[in-house]
Amino acid sequence: MKIIHVGLGKTGTTFLQNEIFPKVAKILNIEFIDSKNFEKKYNHNSGNEIGTFHPFHTKKKAIKKFHYDDYFLSYETLCGHECNPLFWKKSAKINQKIFGKNATVLLTVADPLDFFSSLYCGMYHAYIIKNEKDFFLTHIQSQKYFKNKKDKHFVDYEIYDIAKLINIYKNLFNKVIVLKKKDIKNMKILSELFENNDIQKIKFKKVYYNRSYSKFSMKLTYIAENFLKLFNSSLYNFFNLSVRKIPNININNKLFNIINRKILYRLRYELRWRFFI
Repeated sequence: MKIIHVGLGKTGTTFLQNEIFPKVAKILNIEFIDSKNFEKKYNHNSGNEIGTFHPFHTKKKAIKKFHYDDYFLSYETLCGHECNPLFWKKSAKINQKIFGKNATVLLTVADPLDFFSSLYCGMYHAYIIKNEKDFFLTHIQSQKYFKNKKDKHFVDYEIYDIAKLINIYKNLFNKVIVLKKKDIKNMKILSELFENNDIQKIKFKKVYYNRSYSKFSMKLTYIAENFLKLFNSSLYNFFNLSVRKIPNININNKLFNIINRKILYRLRYELRWRFFI
C-alpha cells in the first residue's frame, strides 16, 4: 500500500503528522515519512525558489526513488507552494509521475474561510508580513504575479474549489480519499477511510499545534514590521537573526555540552516574536 498525503496544508496537518498518521501507518504495517524526514531522506527542490511551485518541479531524476510500495508519505507542499490553487493541477500531474497512478492519494480539506485565515496567519508566523490585498490575489493577478517572479507568497483565492481539486486527483489516480479538517480527531471516520477497524483504537494527546494569532496580534505584527522597516530592519532580523547570534558554550564535558545545546535551542525557540505576541 502506498499512501500519499499531498495536502492541503493548514487543515490540521501538524496534528495529523504528529499524533495520527504514524499510528495509522503502524497499524497498516507500512513506513511513515513526514515532511521533516522527507527533506532529510531525499535531495529535492523545496519549491520555495522563485519560479518553482513543487518540490520536484525541476528534479525529474528523483522520480525513480518513489517507485516502490508500502509507505505513507505526508508532505503538504506536494499540492503546490503555499497550497495555492494556481498550482494544483500542475502539481497533481507531477505527483502522478513521481508516485504512479496506483498510489492512494489523501486530501485533507477545510472550509474556505478557515483555510485562508490559517494560511494568512501562517505567513505571519514565518515573518512573511504582507497586507491582505497583496497576498490574496485574483486569478489574473496571480498569473501575472507568478510570471513576473516577484515572490512566492500569494494565493489565488478566486479559483479555490475543493470539488475541482478532488476531481483533478480522481482523474489522475485510481483511489482518492478525502478527510475534512473537522473530522481529523474522529477515529471512526478515519477507520472507514483507511478501511481498517483497528484505527478506531488509536489514542492521541489533546494538544494544539500552531496556534493562530488573534486579530489584534495580526494588526500589532503588521504595525511592528512596518515600524522596523523605517530603520531598514524587520521582525525577522530583530528577533530571529539576533537570537541566532547567542553563542554556544563548549567545554570538555559531554553532558554539559548536551544540556547547553538543549537549553540554547529552547531559548532560541522561545525568544521569537510569537513568544512575545
